[in-house]
Amino acid sequence: MKKSYVLGCLILLFGLLTCGCGKKAGNDATPTPMQQTFHPCGGSVIIAEYKGLPYAVETVNISDEDVEKQIAQFLKQIPNYVRDDSKTGKAVASGDIVNIDFVGYDNGVAFEGGASKGYDLGIGSGSFIEGFEDGVIGMKVGEKKIISATFPNPYQNNTALSGKTVSFEVTVNYYVKQLYEVTDEYVEKNSRQLKTKDEFYAFVRENLEKDAKAEVEEAAKLKLLNAVVSASEFKAIDEYDVNFYAAQLMAPYEGYAKQYQMDVESFLKQFTPYSSYDELLTESKARAKESVKQFMVLQQIADKENITVTEEEYVAYVQGIADRGQYGTVANVESYFGRDYLMYNKKMEKTLDYLVEVSAK
Repeated sequence: MKKSYVLGCLILLFGLLTCGCGKKAGNDATPTPMQQTFHPCGGSVIIAEYKGLPYAVETVNISDEDVEKQIAQFLKQIPNYVRDDSKTGKAVASGDIVNIDFVGYDNGVAFEGGASKGYDLGIGSGSFIEGFEDGVIGMKVGEKKIISATFPNPYQNNTALSGKTVSFEVTVNYYVKQLYEVTDEYVEKNSRQLKTKDEFYAFVRENLEKDAKAEVEEAAKLKLLNAVVSASEFKAIDEYDVNFYAAQLMAPYEGYAKQYQMDVESFLKQFTPYSSYDELLTESKARAKESVKQFMVLQQIADKENITVTEEEYVAYVQGIADRGQYGTVANVESYFGRDYLMYNKKMEKTLDYLVEVSAK
């Protein structure tokens, strides 16, 4: 079986709040970001010259092919299904796509999350629980039927339904077919602001350019920082800091393994390029060591240049994290990471920007 890369670069230096080091008082176990008592990275470094270094950002060029590839991904994630009356009167078979209404009942009582109207279901897709799609086979447009289906055990979305056999009242509304192109109707159906195919294409291009520019800018910044790191002399590196950051790099893999109800070793072999937990650990520690060195350099520059973060900058930074949606409100962000941790991240971000300002462009 070919391995699929379900996980890419899950943790980046400046993007997902994984900056900084940490210790948990009175405990030598590697902490998680939520448990740790924050502190800047330890160790000792003699920093190299950091002003006047070369800095250049690559030119971004988004082609029509890039746009088409991105749109193909959209159509894969959200298919363009349209009504198909040519099959009306025929019995539903495996491979058909039908628009249905359904309501699920557990001992005669409708359960939460078990109902939908106008749902486009591919028969044989395996997207519904065991027995549901098989039960739709043989139905015709306009027909209503009670179908029995069994939830997996465990069922994480609603543990009360784990392993239970329930009944669904299903109505087949009409057949649908998939179009492998964007239409005005598709755009209007799936967007609150865009109305036409042309607007959608322009939107995709604009966002690809925006993302590409951000990517090359970050790459240029890191290249500049790494030039300082490479020329600096590290007298001592805190191994605890390395372990702390390595744990953050590994945590998503462990979390996904738990979500898939697999041990980490098996998950890595099936879904990632890693052949073992030890291989992941070795690579994570190597990456973590380089990151710790980057933080040590940035800390030195921040101290030398008296770089600080104002309250206004801090508030805007935390609000930006909240606006991205992963952690919800500002209060949730601060509760999860802590003010010191967030303030440090913003300070390191400002210091990296300062490096760019004093570079030779």
